[in-house]
Amino acid sequence: MKSREALAAAAAAVRVATTKTKDALAFAARAMKSKDAVAVVAAASAATAAILLYRRRRSRRPPFVPLRRSELPTHPYDLAQRWIDEHQRATNFLEAHCVCLATSSPSGGATARTVLLQKLDQDVGLIFGSQASSLKGSDAAADVRAEAVLRLGERQVRFRGTIRLGDAGQSDDAFHRVPRGAQLGLTLLRQGTPCADDEYAAIEQRWLALAADDDGEAPVARPPDFSAFILEPATVEFYQGGHPGFCNDRFLYKQIGLAGFVLEGRLMA
Repeated sequence: MKSREALAAAAAAVRVATTKTKDALAFAARAMKSKDAVAVVAAASAATAAILLYRRRRSRRPPFVPLRRSELPTHPYDLAQRWIDEHQRATNFLEAHCVCLATSSPSGGATARTVLLQKLDQDVGLIFGSQASSLKGSDAAADVRAEAVLRLGERQVRFRGTIRLGDAGQSDDAFHRVPRGAQLGLTLLRQGTPCADDEYAAIEQRWLALAADDDGEAPVARPPDFSAFILEPATVEFYQGGHPGFCNDRFLYKQIGLAGFVLEGRLMA
């Protein structure tokens, strides 16, 4: 790498690292292998500086914005979706849709894992996809009570209610919302089952073969074990943090029969 090229690459590293720390670290690692001393110093220093700048920017806490009762919508999903959209614009799709799902069973007790929220449906509930034979599926069969927590920076939304498997149509929709490569992988996997290293390596090779032969056009058939999971909340709680004195805002919605959700009121932070 020549000196002029190193300076140009360093400038590119600064631009990349302001959004992707991992890429900047990879760049620095490649630069350190160069025989050009200027390239090493310029590129690695620029990447390191960019990482520090990125972390400093991410660590800044935005000013506290009160969550006022007068601004709350009639249906809690409207506010939840607005928060998701705002967080996605500030971060990315994954961070804005990753929820912690807690389930339990009499034999195994409480368990939790993160799942990807696919859809908020006012007529149905929270929708995500997984295998019915997974631990969350067996928990749901043993105890329908469940809670999903959506963390969006200083904001949090808790959905507490009951969980069930979706019907065939809902499961087909949930499966085809998954990226195509993952659809191919899900035809080979049994989530959470013990697996030897050589068996797992063989599955990876089978996936590579499927991906190589895939034309990207014909729909991937949903595996029989893949299902939509639907969480029907009885309560939805909103939390907006960031107050310097921890006087944060919490509001609770409750499902009241056919009347739908009603704003129950404020909770202590």
